[in-house]
Amino acid sequence: MDEKWKSFLTALGLSILAGLLFNSLHVPLPWLLGSLLAVSAGQIVAKTSFYMPRWLFTAALLILGYMLGAAFTKEAAVQVVRHFPFMLAGTILTLAISIGLGLVTARSAKLDLESAVLGSVPGGLAQMLVISREMKGINQTIVVFLQVIRLLSVVLLVPFLTVYGIESSHEGSQALLPTGENAGLLRYMGYILAALLGYIAAKQAKLPNSILTGPLIGVALVSIVGGGHAPELPPLVIVLSQIVMGINLGLNVHPQMLGNIRKFGLVSIGGSVLLVVASLLIALALVSVTSMGLATAFLGMAPGGIAEMGLTAAVVKADLSMVSGYQLFRLLFILFIVVPLLQRWIKKRQKQKIRAGIARTP
Repeated sequence: MDEKWKSFLTALGLSILAGLLFNSLHVPLPWLLGSLLAVSAGQIVAKTSFYMPRWLFTAALLILGYMLGAAFTKEAAVQVVRHFPFMLAGTILTLAISIGLGLVTARSAKLDLESAVLGSVPGGLAQMLVISREMKGINQTIVVFLQVIRLLSVVLLVPFLTVYGIESSHEGSQALLPTGENAGLLRYMGYILAALLGYIAAKQAKLPNSILTGPLIGVALVSIVGGGHAPELPPLVIVLSQIVMGINLGLNVHPQMLGNIRKFGLVSIGGSVLLVVASLLIALALVSVTSMGLATAFLGMAPGGIAEMGLTAAVVKADLSMVSGYQLFRLLFILFIVVPLLQRWIKKRQKQKIRAGIARTP
């Protein structure tokens, strides 16, 4: 057997065992968190890198996109549109806090300012890595480390805070959870086709995270226009998707990160925790001026990924359409508005540094 597949099967076995343990202990998102911690610990202890086929992660994102899009109905879409001012205000406030924490991290840990700010913006690990590669003078190691620490902190903290600290009262419709409805094969195929076409269209339009946002938008549009509900996916499919997501997150943890943890790990972890707390405070403010429940508002504002926060929303029975809407809005706002502004700022600072260097040259 190929070494890569042995590595993958080892990661899968560890993930299933950890998922079973976490499930028996009633840990939130047991399969995702179990896989994440098992793979992370395995890579650090064994000082090696596990492997996962790219197509498997792609399939998991397609499934999660389908699940999140399935929560949208005509009524839900209208509610999301009505929340636009709150989405904008919450996103701007979250970004301001994130950038402020990036400045504090840069100063406290004596890091490159541009790299620390880029690493603190909650725009998605993959997207920020691509952007950091395109910019001159950016320390990719710092960007990746800060993004990974933030993402891991959010994924580990938010489910526990939501499940054990926030009481959810079945706030929204849960199209992706078992409802007893038996969907015909033809109906399944129609929505799956919508997910695939959504992905293709999003990829052509160069939407961020098109493998997730494309199916989400495609399935949502069919549900809204058709006036129906997408059939729920089998529970086993959802569990397998969580395992794949957990393994993928764990693959970002490397033994080499231990050195960075000693240098500025406490500062970055502290900043990530403060960002989660700030998101909860913003959520409390949203609850006071909207009809959202606290679990929905918190998961909509939490600086994690759409997939992870969507899965948590499913567990606590929050409003998936609102959580997806808030998370998707922030992702698009960051990548299409904030990132271009950051690129201009970074280029300007690089020019200033060059000029200052020339000025000091005898």
